[in-house]
Amino acid sequence: MTTFVICQLLFVICTARTDEPIDYFFDELRQPINLGVLEQGSSGCVRLTFPNTTGKQVVIASTFGSCGCMEIQPINKIVPAGGNVELRVKVAASKVGTLGLSGGIVFACGETSEAKLMRSTFQLSYVVPPKSAFPSDVFPIQVDPFRPKPVSITVRNPWKYELFEPEIRLDADIGKATLVKSDVENKGASQEYLAEIVFSESFLSKLVAESQDVSLLLLAKQSVGSLVCHELDTMVLNVSEKSSFVVKGVQVGLEGDLVKVSINVLQGSKDERALADCELNLMLYGEADATPIEISYTKKVISPRWVELECSYSNVEYAKTIRVKITNSGKQLGTVLVPMSRKEK
Repeated sequence: MTTFVICQLLFVICTARTDEPIDYFFDELRQPINLGVLEQGSSGCVRLTFPNTTGKQVVIASTFGSCGCMEIQPINKIVPAGGNVELRVKVAASKVGTLGLSGGIVFACGETSEAKLMRSTFQLSYVVPPKSAFPSDVFPIQVDPFRPKPVSITVRNPWKYELFEPEIRLDADIGKATLVKSDVENKGASQEYLAEIVFSESFLSKLVAESQDVSLLLLAKQSVGSLVCHELDTMVLNVSEKSSFVVKGVQVGLEGDLVKVSINVLQGSKDERALADCELNLMLYGEADATPIEISYTKKVISPRWVELECSYSNVEYAKTIRVKITNSGKQLGTVLVPMSRKEK
């Protein structure tokens, strides 16, 4: 008789637990949980905590997810009425795009043998952007504004699909950029392109004063109902001046109330008239709001492409930079900057 009662009790429990779980929604899980932006190949973790509002003890029997990239671990499998259900959820971000997943728990509600199985689900959303097509977010470029050459940058396709009619774009007043496929014919994410940039004369003239930051955009067409052009990636080009002339061996000293400066200017390029025969103009720059002044100098020729300039000045407020402007028959060939140290009287 005793054996029969025990067997009958076990049968009731088993049949109760094999019923299709009844959906039950905890209020805190009704809205999708946003994990934000995840890097491709990384993992995103979130800890879900929500009160047990069933009014009964909850025993977590199992967990489930819509994808094998999810791991759901209950921190406490038995939660009393009024306690908190806690789950540790981990997502492996392998795909690119705006993604959504669902997961949940199956639990028994109540302490009796007739406890029904229930199921509660939650939604996760997150964004995995593609890895950048460019070498870096900010790419430094040096250009000689007086002997400009096209600049080439390697662009990689980081997406798993092949780009359709890709193009590279700069503002028209900055220059012109073209995109060409590499010689190696690969498809998809392994495809490489070469972006060739030619800067405009008006833009290059600004480099003599200071470096410029410009945006380089990668765009491509995608078929979404109709062909639409989308911005896929962007990079900032930090363009600065690279002169054919360099400064070496600067000496700064005090002689009474005067600051004495000796500057050695060397010429690297051989396609212009020798530096010794060029005209040089020296401008002294001080504080940001101060007007630059021209200073006189004496020139000593060391070699056709190496001259030594000696100058002096008395206003110590102008002690930040000397700019040497090099011209030939009125045509500007280049400039060099000589950083100066402030000298006290």
